[in-house]
Amino acid sequence: MTHVLVDALIEHFRNTPRDRMARGDFYRINHDFVAAARDQGFNATIEDAARLLEDGVSPSLWAETSRQREATHLALRQVAGMAPETVLDRAILDFLNGSPGDAVRGIGEVQRQGIESFGKYRSMLNRGHDRGLAIWQVMNPFYFLWASLPVARTTPSDRWREDQFNNTPEPTTESTRSANDRMLVEFLRGELGSEFWSTTSVLDCGCGHGHTASLLIDELGVDPSAYSAFDLHEKRVERTRSVALSAASNMSATPAGASIDDRFFPLDILADDAPKRIQALGEVDVVFSTSFTNVFDDTQLPLILKRMTLPKPKVIVDISVTTSWGFCIGRIDPSAAYRAAGYQLRVSRLETPALEANETHRLWMPQRYWSNRNILIYEKIPGSDDRDLGKQLGA
Repeated sequence: MTHVLVDALIEHFRNTPRDRMARGDFYRINHDFVAAARDQGFNATIEDAARLLEDGVSPSLWAETSRQREATHLALRQVAGMAPETVLDRAILDFLNGSPGDAVRGIGEVQRQGIESFGKYRSMLNRGHDRGLAIWQVMNPFYFLWASLPVARTTPSDRWREDQFNNTPEPTTESTRSANDRMLVEFLRGELGSEFWSTTSVLDCGCGHGHTASLLIDELGVDPSAYSAFDLHEKRVERTRSVALSAASNMSATPAGASIDDRFFPLDILADDAPKRIQALGEVDVVFSTSFTNVFDDTQLPLILKRMTLPKPKVIVDISVTTSWGFCIGRIDPSAAYRAAGYQLRVSRLETPALEANETHRLWMPQRYWSNRNILIYEKIPGSDDRDLGKQLGA
């Protein structure tokens, strides 16, 4: 018997045209599947997921995705034919042969039995619509259902600006850093040098709950008195301020330049007073942005970059998500917009999408979204004229 929440989803998919759905709907779909798994366990929920794909989704969708995402399908087939052979290979072939329900059932065997050899599924797609994602992400049939839906971009005034990610995070310590955090630190240190970070001033745009502050200060050695940050949400700013103050206290650092209150502040970067508040910080060496520019669409991005670069940074680090949904505009390579703002790409590196041992449900269960992040380092174009750029981009 199908869980009542999944029954409702099957009816929803049967009766709602895809052009009236959106990728953002998967927030609710994921919530309902998590609730179903808590009620009845994974085994029953795996079968429910298979039924949704078989009974709620038109078979024509899978033929359509095969045509539209030929490069991804080819990569999946190649991985399925590679050694060592695992239970996932049969599941991948079931999906490619038009049986997504059987694919979910096969992938679900990993939930029940585990898997010893997972390495080949961590390989990355390097071309096509899904470039930047890992094989383990796109082997999930629900990914193709999500990707087939409209992005349905939200406007800047709604939920993103009120409550998205507006929660209290758990403290992060060196021992709990993710593999991608460690890779990020090594990459930034290797590209720019340890001495660079220990002597540089940083403006963190969209600072969040202090995770980036902790990485920059605790791992890269940025002086907390040379670190400034803003975010739309005041509670996030307070959290980031506390991270920097705690680090300064531990280091007996003496704040320099602007006062602590001036260096950490809530800001809507689209607001009329945003340029004045950013300029009050003075010049900085680095502007750091973690999934911040992705909040803004392509028509807004030139203005955002103009305002981000008001402190005349030598370097911009932009950690950018690669896929789009209601709250994010994914960009693999936004270099054209940066060139217009006077900055050129120095180097980039895709992260490796992480799948922890206790997250095998992500292989078959609908997720809120599927994405990866690209780390992009931009540097000032020699000879670029700020006044001319200002005329081009506005204030």
